[in-house]
Amino acid sequence: MLTDYQTTVENEYTVEGNVGVLKCRIRVSSGASLASNRIKVVNWLRQDAVNGPRHVVAVGPKYAITQGGSLHIAQTTLQDAQAIFYCQTMHTLTGKRKLSSAGKVFLAADAQKNTVPRIEHATVTVHAKTGDPADLVCTGYGTPPPVYRWYHEVSGGVLEEVRRSSMVVRPLDSILRFVRVQRQDAGHYVCVVKNVLGEDRKRLTLLVVNLLSVTVRPTLQ
Repeated sequence: MLTDYQTTVENEYTVEGNVGVLKCRIRVSSGASLASNRIKVVNWLRQDAVNGPRHVVAVGPKYAITQGGSLHIAQTTLQDAQAIFYCQTMHTLTGKRKLSSAGKVFLAADAQKNTVPRIEHATVTVHAKTGDPADLVCTGYGTPPPVYRWYHEVSGGVLEEVRRSSMVVRPLDSILRFVRVQRQDAGHYVCVVKNVLGEDRKRLTLLVVNLLSVTVRPTLQ
C-alpha cells in the first residue's frame, strides 16, 4: 500500500489578466508502492496572508479544477499573486489526507508590452471511458488577455463552435469539460485564443473507449 509520498505545488509564471495554472505534483519515494493512481487531488486551498487562515477554493467562474487535479485561475490579479496556494490529496484506500507545500502565482514584469496570444500548453490527446468526465486543456497567454473559443471538427473539416449554453460539453475558457463522455464526443477539437493583435490555435483529440459488458444467459434467480 502506498503510504510514503510528498506533494508540492509548482509555482506559476503568467501575465496579469491571463489564466494561471497551478499543478499539484505527487512524488513517490523509491521504496513505496507504485500505486500512485490511488492518490487524488480533493481540494485546493488559498491563504491570503502568511499566518492567515486557509480557505478551500470554491469552483466557479474564478476557479476550475481539471480531472488531473490542476487549478486554473481565471483573469489573474495582483491579489492572486500575493496569495499562497496548497493542494490537498487523499489516498482512496485509506482515506488519509495530506497537504502539499505552498505554491504561488508570479506575474511577469513586462506585461505592459502588447503581444499576440500564444498557446503554451495543451493536452493534445485525451483518453476517456464512456460515462466518465474528461477535460481538454488549452492554455494561452497574450496582452491584452486573449478570448478563448472551442470548436468541434465535424465531417469535411468544418468547425462548429461549442456553445457555453451546452449542459453536456462546457467550455470554461482554458478547459473544455465533458460532463459524461459519450461515443459521439470522440474526435478532434480546436482551441483558439485571440486578441486584437492576432490568434493562435491548437488541435486536440478526444479518444473514447467503450466499456465492455458481458451478459450471461440464462439469468440466475
